[in-house]
Amino acid sequence: MGVPVNDNDTGFRQYEMFADFPITKITGSQNGLRFGMRLDVVTSLLEQSDKWAFLLSVGPSFVLSNAGSRLALKFGSSPTFLSNARFPHKNLGGHFHFISHIGVSLRLTSNMAVVYRIQHLSNASTVQPNPGLNLHMFGIGVEF
Repeated sequence: MGVPVNDNDTGFRQYEMFADFPITKITGSQNGLRFGMRLDVVTSLLEQSDKWAFLLSVGPSFVLSNAGSRLALKFGSSPTFLSNARFPHKNLGGHFHFISHIGVSLRLTSNMAVVYRIQHLSNASTVQPNPGLNLHMFGIGVEF
């Protein structure tokens, strides 16, 4: 679930489901640092004052962790389709956007983690307006 970072984005909420798939094997260095690349596929609902939009985002992310650590850093940027850009208190400008993000995950069990990330949604000035939208995202991840 996503909640606004600042007052400019008041009232927005984002609800998402995602899957990520390994693109490269996680490789390690002699100092224990591990690096991997994944493909994120995300579907979301974005809401402000009962006005809804569907988002579809597909793109790469990068994961850094230490061998044996339950904590990992993940960052990336993905092209994103937004079904509706006009909300009651903000016009996000157009259907084609990018989501850039950085966050951390903490593994609780062998197949479950809690996740936090901060993300920025923007149309990269391909159309006007381009106010952007910044959200704190919180979640629980489960691997099958």
